[in-house]
Parts: sequence; structure tokens; C-alpha cells
Amino acid sequence: MIQPRLEPVVAWGPAPVPPPLPKGRLLVLDIQDPGNLGTLIRSARGLGVEGVALLPRCPDLYNPRVLRASAGTLFGYPVGAWTESLLKDRTLFVAEAHGGNPVPSPPPQEWLLVLGHETTGTSPLFLGRGVSLTLTLTGVESLGVAAAGAVLMDRLT
Repeated sequence: MIQPRLEPVVAWGPAPVPPPLPKGRLLVLDIQDPGNLGTLIRSARGLGVEGVALLPRCPDLYNPRVLRASAGTLFGYPVGAWTESLLKDRTLFVAEAHGGNPVPSPPPQEWLLVLGHETTGTSPLFLGRGVSLTLTLTGVESLGVAAAGAVLMDRLT
């Protein structure tokens, strides 16, 4: 029988409230895996993306796997819920596995990058909107959402 692994508790109390989403470059996530969510938040912060907006089907921000994969970088980092008002004065990029455009050079100063669900792809909310981006790959059909998102964020910042 597998024994559950106990992990120490860092704090007990209400979850901290993240700062509001700022102007600038934002990552918009519609994913299901908590590990991918944490990894993408960590990548976004490390690559200079100003914040992350989450669609409703994303895992809970304080899920243990999200916290572990983010290595705690989500504390004090702007992570909030998606609203249409975030589109104002920003270029919308939608990551697609196939058929999109390469990342523009130079990229715009203010943008939203949408990364879709691991299984079902881009949310219908974003289909047909914005500029589709696709990575050119050799020898593989696709990358996981966390790897592809990190590469796209790096190329856009």
C-alpha cells in the first residue's frame, strides 16, 4: 500500500489576494493541469510578463500542485480572472498547434497571449479573434502547453 506523503504547512489562514492585473503583457490561461498552471505562472514571471489572467476551467490557484510547480512565484504576482476589458489597447495572440503565424518581430509592447486547454484547445471565446501563433517544430508534432507557452512568452518579451 502506498503511504500518503505529508508536507509541512507554511501558513494557515485566508489565501492572499494577488495584486490587480496591470497594463502591459499578460498571459491568458485556459488549462486543466495544476502542474502546467504553476509552471506557466513561474515562466511568465521569470520572463517579464506582467500578469496572468485565468479562465474559469483552470485549477484552483492554491492547489498544492500549482503551488509546487510555481515554486511560490505566484505570491505577490498579479493573477486574476479573465474579463473582456483586458483586451483594451492590447494585441491579442492565440497559440495554435498548427496553421498559425510566426511570432512578429519586433513584438508589440502590450499584448495578451492565450494558451488553450491541453485536450480541447482554444476556448470558443477566442476562436477567430486576434492573431494565431504557431511554433515551427522539427521532428515532433507538438510541445506540451507549458513548454510551448514558455517559448512563445520568451519570443514576445
